[in-house]
Amino acid sequence: MYFFLKHKLILTALFALGLSLIFGLAPVSADLTENVMGQVKAGAETAQFSEAIDPRLAIMGVVRMILAVTGIVFTILIFYGGYNYFTSHGEEEKAEKGGKIMRMAIIGLIIILFSYSITLFIGSRLPALVTEGGDVAK
Repeated sequence: MYFFLKHKLILTALFALGLSLIFGLAPVSADLTENVMGQVKAGAETAQFSEAIDPRLAIMGVVRMILAVTGIVFTILIFYGGYNYFTSHGEEEKAEKGGKIMRMAIIGLIIILFSYSITLFIGSRLPALVTEGGDVAK
């Protein structure tokens, strides 16, 4: 009992520390953004790239790609579970295994779709935040 309580306290303390760091550093964000973009542009010019991309936009692209690949994996798992279910030929264990795989894959796919929709929503507003200095048209 004390083992779980101890870990909950540690996780709660870490969560509180993370929130305080996020909200405590918000006023410094504007200065850091200018410095980071200046460094990114300088690095792009040195490497002779055509145009610098904001790191936040690059991270958003990576998150979208990871979610897309994960969605494909869950879709394949649904087909695999369906294959196990339909080829069970009366074997109750195999049919149960296929049904369980399909159920879990559908739940995972729903979570991924919600995550992807949130990412698209944020991604549609992020370029305006990056280029226009934080003002998003409502």
